[in-house]
Amino acid sequence: MKTIIILITATFVLFGCGGGDSGGSTSPIQSQNTSGQYSTEELDIDFSIINQSSRNMEVIAYARVQASTYPVELDEADKLSIVVDGLRYQLQPDYFENGTLRSYAVNIPSSGSEYTVEWHRNQALVSSLTATELPLSFELTQSFDGDSMDLSWAPQTNHSYYQRGEFLECKNQSLHSTIGGFVPDLSISEQYITTGYYQTSLSGQWNESLSSLMSNYDTCKVEITIASDSDTASFQTNAFMSLSLMAERTAIIPLW
Repeated sequence: MKTIIILITATFVLFGCGGGDSGGSTSPIQSQNTSGQYSTEELDIDFSIINQSSRNMEVIAYARVQASTYPVELDEADKLSIVVDGLRYQLQPDYFENGTLRSYAVNIPSSGSEYTVEWHRNQALVSSLTATELPLSFELTQSFDGDSMDLSWAPQTNHSYYQRGEFLECKNQSLHSTIGGFVPDLSISEQYITTGYYQTSLSGQWNESLSSLMSNYDTCKVEITIASDSDTASFQTNAFMSLSLMAERTAIIPLW
């Protein structure tokens, strides 16, 4: 049986992985570090507002000790929320299938005019950041010719576009799922796309052919995520938290 090798050159920044399905974990594993062990001055809260469709957006947040990249579990005293045109939405913990913390997340409508993320401790406001403009949404057009996959979209003025990751997933009766993935190296900006067009291929990215995949698997698909940010809806930060704003779309391409 041929195996697709997992290739990951970097991890998603928050965010791409995104909130997603929690996997149904009912007994989450408690993190060794919890927010109550630290003062508010020792913690950072990283928020992202992600426009994922024409109707819905997701808010994702991580709490972490300053200078660390690892998430910290929030105690009961700490609450994260977003206020959209006066309506408050509470972020809830989202866990991986093994019970470890993934992020805090909530879905919100995309029709708001003002978005304020907040961190409360013991019901007192620690800090907040407000956005009144978000990156404009876009739609992907996709095609597949048996090897190359092409994505195109209409770029907006003052927007930057980048590829956040692409994954090949194959299944058959004996092998539930084999995944090969590529996440670009954010540190060298290799993910940025200067035009409204992106191309990848089975042979170039995964060293695979369609005929070989069809002979070994029942189904295969490729998922590619394109994201954008806006010069006029820029990253915000203060002493306690940060706020990133982005729009993203994911193309799901069945290979047969």
